[in-house]
Amino acid sequence: MYFRRITSCFALAILLITVDPKHCLSDIFNGLEINYQTQWGNAQIGNFKIKTEKNNNKIKFQIESRSEGAISIFYDYKSNVVGTSVKHNQNWHSNSYTVNSIYNNKRYYSSIRWDQNKRKFFKKIEPPIDLKKVYDIPPSTLENAIDPITGFMRVLDKVNHYQSCNIILNIFDGRRRYNLETKSLGNEFLVNDRPNSFTGQTLLCGVKITPIGGHRLESKWKPETDKFSDIKIFFGVINGSTYLPVRMVLERWFGTIIVRMLKSEIKING
Repeated sequence: MYFRRITSCFALAILLITVDPKHCLSDIFNGLEINYQTQWGNAQIGNFKIKTEKNNNKIKFQIESRSEGAISIFYDYKSNVVGTSVKHNQNWHSNSYTVNSIYNNKRYYSSIRWDQNKRKFFKKIEPPIDLKKVYDIPPSTLENAIDPITGFMRVLDKVNHYQSCNIILNIFDGRRRYNLETKSLGNEFLVNDRPNSFTGQTLLCGVKITPIGGHRLESKWKPETDKFSDIKIFFGVINGSTYLPVRMVLERWFGTIIVRMLKSEIKING
């Protein structure tokens, strides 16, 4: 179950995409396709595929992820995430967010839809949250919370205009409520440690997650001891002008997980 939460976190975190100021941010999402591979130690354990569509002020993301290799023997996982965000008054707002995943032959489904005022939402969750295993979500914390994709779209604007990722986001994904904080950590030169990975100068952002509700009652994760350097996202310039997340590194008690963008499998039609 821990790896499923890590996989979901990575699949959303790699949505941090920004462009050179001379481009319109939303234009880059018109037919964008990106592929990533996930490695734990020396083993490849999964992959992600992201597809986007743009229609006026609305952006749609579709993320497909699944486990791979030997880990699938005891941890078989696949997921489909579909989310839409709408830009209004120079800010991104939640429209819909749906997760459909299967973990060891058990289906997990959650769907959230916001009303036109962006203040109320309607959700459906199958199976229901088991309060014998996870913390309850205080209803008061759901006010002004947004879905993960909309949260990252707000980060995109921050990075695009200020080359900074210093922001705190109140996130609700249907099953978990958490605060996600990103922080600029400077620049770093990456070497292509795999044949199809990125090499070059990057912008570096650190990530911290503070659970509010929906997280497991029993866990080795101690969020109060986390550092921004534990989860790092590297942004490199692709296609001459576009910053994309080219690598993510997660340091945890069980080892290091690295997510790499596959350079040869990027499609930018905008």
